[in-house]
Amino acid sequence: MDHNDEKLLNTKLLGARIKEAREHIIDDNGKKLSQEALADMLDLTATYIRHVEGGQRTPRLQYFIDFGRKPCYTFLVNMYE
Repeated sequence: MDHNDEKLLNTKLLGARIKEAREHIIDDNGKKLSQEALADMLDLTATYIRHVEGGQRTPRLQYFIDFGRKPCYTFLVNMYE
């Protein structure tokens, strides 16, 4: 393994962590937040969310910025402190 390989983003691990975070958010019906609901919140497609969570796509930085502006983000930050 080249030393530059260590700096590459592990998209599978990142996707798994995004999925885990999403599933900790409870929607208005008392269920885990769906990929579709998250996509709607972030003005993305559910397909994009599926690909990110599955490690097939690398999320754009804007994804995290937008997510950080949503009310569910505050919940997650408080939960993991």
